[in-house]
Amino acid sequence: MTSHRKASLAWMTLMCLSSTISHAQLPKAQEHNAYQAIIPLTVVPYPCVSVQGHGARILLSRNDLVALSTSDAKDSTEPKQRLAFLAVQRAKELLAKVSSTQDDSGCAMAILAKHADLDALYVVSYLLEQGKAAVMRDGKHTPELQILVGQSPGPAMCMENFEFSDGKVFFSVLTWVV
Repeated sequence: MTSHRKASLAWMTLMCLSSTISHAQLPKAQEHNAYQAIIPLTVVPYPCVSVQGHGARILLSRNDLVALSTSDAKDSTEPKQRLAFLAVQRAKELLAKVSSTQDDSGCAMAILAKHADLDALYVVSYLLEQGKAAVMRDGKHTPELQILVGQSPGPAMCMENFEFSDGKVFFSVLTWVV
């Protein structure tokens, strides 16, 4: 195929995609979404895995991750079953990123790249939402007693933000994009 034909094909594909996107139903952006309070674990869940957030460490039970990764959940079109199936794969990915290096709490550190390890980040989000993680601010040695979770929707994407009670965001994941 000549480079001119490749360029023409790429242009036609782009036009078809932009037409489809312009006709899609876009989620409505909200100016403000109420945050939900979550009571995280108040003790370090040994044996544990540490994930670095923004100014905080998120401490996860290695046993919870292993249980998630070995679940017999099957892929399905039913949303709850589908999410359970995805959690298995995500937990496996996170466990694969655990190093032998330990943090100040004695937890094995998971080395995650923000954009390359999105699936692993989603399992962290899931466990935070369930109250199955301890959260420690950098420089502190006791877990937070409460965290907040809420959505930050925009015109083309939405982020789920986890915050301390003072409003400082310590962890975010992308929840949808147009």
